[in-house]
Amino acid sequence: MTIRRSISNKVYEITDRVIVDMKTQGFDRREGQVNVMYTVISAFESNENMLIEAGVGTGKSFGYLVPGILISYFTGKPLIVATSTIQLTEQLVKDIDTVRKLLTPYLKGRKVNSVIGKGKNNYPCICTVKNKIETTGKRIYVELLDKIEAGVDRQNPNGIPRKYWNEITKHECTSTKGFDRKNCYFYQMRAELTKQSIAKDIERIFDPRVLVINQDLLINHYKNIEIGRNPILHENPCLLIIDELHNLEEKTRTALTTRVDINSSLSALSQVKFYGEMQITELEIESLRKSIEKIYDSINREVKKEINKDDPLLINEKITISSRDVKIDDLIINIRDILTAFILNTEKKEYYSRNRYKSIENELENLLIFLQAYNNSNDNYIVWAEINNQEKGFFSIYYCPGDIGKTLKSNIFTEPIPTVGMSATITNNLNMESPYEYIIDSIGFDENKGSWEYSEESEFNYNKSNLFIPKTLPDQRNRNNNYYLSISELISNIISGCVGGCLVLFTSKYDMVNVHKKLINKVDDVIYLDDDNLTPKEILNDFEKTKGIILSAGSFWEGIDLKGELLTNLIVVRIPFPVPDPVIENKISRLGNRDDILVPEMIMKLKQGTGRLIRSKSDIGVVSILDSRLNLPYYKYKEIIYNELPFKNHIYEIEEVKKFQYDNKL
Repeated sequence: MTIRRSISNKVYEITDRVIVDMKTQGFDRREGQVNVMYTVISAFESNENMLIEAGVGTGKSFGYLVPGILISYFTGKPLIVATSTIQLTEQLVKDIDTVRKLLTPYLKGRKVNSVIGKGKNNYPCICTVKNKIETTGKRIYVELLDKIEAGVDRQNPNGIPRKYWNEITKHECTSTKGFDRKNCYFYQMRAELTKQSIAKDIERIFDPRVLVINQDLLINHYKNIEIGRNPILHENPCLLIIDELHNLEEKTRTALTTRVDINSSLSALSQVKFYGEMQITELEIESLRKSIEKIYDSINREVKKEINKDDPLLINEKITISSRDVKIDDLIINIRDILTAFILNTEKKEYYSRNRYKSIENELENLLIFLQAYNNSNDNYIVWAEINNQEKGFFSIYYCPGDIGKTLKSNIFTEPIPTVGMSATITNNLNMESPYEYIIDSIGFDENKGSWEYSEESEFNYNKSNLFIPKTLPDQRNRNNNYYLSISELISNIISGCVGGCLVLFTSKYDMVNVHKKLINKVDDVIYLDDDNLTPKEILNDFEKTKGIILSAGSFWEGIDLKGELLTNLIVVRIPFPVPDPVIENKISRLGNRDDILVPEMIMKLKQGTGRLIRSKSDIGVVSILDSRLNLPYYKYKEIIYNELPFKNHIYEIEEVKKFQYDNKL
């Protein structure tokens, strides 16, 4: 019997006991949850990757935590759980605590340890605050230090006002004399992520460990390994669970996106002669600088042309760089030769200068990749401009890998670590051969080294709720003042007289802001605007006390859990098709026609958004979609949307909505 088979048998045995314990302790028995548990054990036993869709209410977090912690207990290797939202990360903290109590009778005195790994800007820096005390002498920083030393992070601020967080997370620690990483919460967390387990006795059992991280950190871990830097995480976990798998492609793209800083590139080019002892004249360097500046000027003209069009551009909106009016083949060759020579000339230089050399090398490498992508001579990357300030014409240039699936396949799905990817929204009925086809293509899942399970259906009853499509809707193509006025009136009518809370989801902040301006004059309810002035957690904490209306174009599309009368109305203003941009266009060109990309993306987003309404077996409410396209008799996506959503009772008149709300005391 193999070691994996022996451990799996023990895990199966204890898991079965825990399932019985859960029932006796008042937990609902959920067949989907039990199947997730067995799928996770099977993935470990066979050392294969698995995909599984676990519908809303399946209890997937318990489904992977129970067997995963037990496998860690027997192997001495940590369970890694990668999520995409802070909301799920915070929920997992509570779930781990519950599972810890369930498993305690079976762990022979071993303790379940967990580490929550967040980004650097979530942790306050003690050195930064102490420096503020020394330089300003202000009492407020003394008070902040007392609260920080008690243990806080951005999501659990211990009363630290929001306005101070950007300031106290700047991390001046590494440049402060006498700095000790042991005194930094961020570096303490990083050290825990790579910590090795030690067997406690002759039985070879261990304190099980759970590392909960965001998907960005997971990708940066593999990126570090690929370029020869120190790993961020334990390199040999017992299992990798990727929750919220539907976001993995986008999170990976974000983690691998590089901003092109023209000034830094030009500065690096100016330094190669001095630091690299290069055989290159100042005249040659100046010629290269002018060629690079011509490219930037060309991009600048193209961006300005887009900015001057009638339709307003939003902050962070991507602009395709299509103009190639500067010939740069020779420039690419020259930069490549300079980079190669610089690396050869500096690889044996003094150690204390390596950071300076590496910085120049990185800038030249980034410049070369950008030039290749701009010139269409490197199909592995795409390049675009992104608006920072439309009025002033400010923008940034970025590039990233074009085929994210290829990157994920090589870094995650061909690794010898069994990986289980799951989400509530990773299948669709658009392809009869495999409901997972789109997600498999998007993330590079290797079916030769893994398989997928048929989806675990939600155990919630959607038949008690309604999908409302008003017969009369303003034309979504003409989003002018009258449009926003009509949408605000519809929202006001839907929620009028309701006891429960309401969540309104938008596909753009511009729409959200304009509807908000109209809505504040029509309703007496408290309105929470998801505009970055408050964190989602702060909004939810207040909302649970007051109820009212949340308007969101971002984080509230997924990951929130409002049960009962906290949420009885969910309104989607427009069908969430992805906005065509350079990234989407690149994916379309690689994987198929537009519908092969846009429709699955829309379905995933719509299912995530509408899935916020029903969060328990007793929940009931109304989902409203205010998109005029659904009123068109031959709209080709209408039946697809109706088939994919679990809400099968459709109503079309506001009177039907009000009667339903009255009858169910909503």
